[in-house]
Amino acid sequence: MTTNQSHIGWNMAYISRDPSSGEIAMDLQYKSSIGIPDLWHPMLVDCLDLKRIKQLTATTYEATYSHDGSTNTTKSPVVIAKVARSFIARDPRV
Repeated sequence: MTTNQSHIGWNMAYISRDPSSGEIAMDLQYKSSIGIPDLWHPMLVDCLDLKRIKQLTATTYEATYSHDGSTNTTKSPVVIAKVARSFIARDPRV
């Protein structure tokens, strides 16, 4: 969880299949996005730190998270999380 960052980045996951072995390959990257300069709330929570409780829609769910970055989410408030779809995947020109 971070607050008031001037440099905003996004978690990006690239999932593919290795052509030689046929195994699933995943590459996680943290990238800046010049197309999304403003956030509506000053507190940022890394989506990888969320523990899902209940799926509400395809991209929205109830979750808990740790305030201090630890894995202890037992005393965490319940939040509603909406994960945005990748603009790059929808329109590679972005």
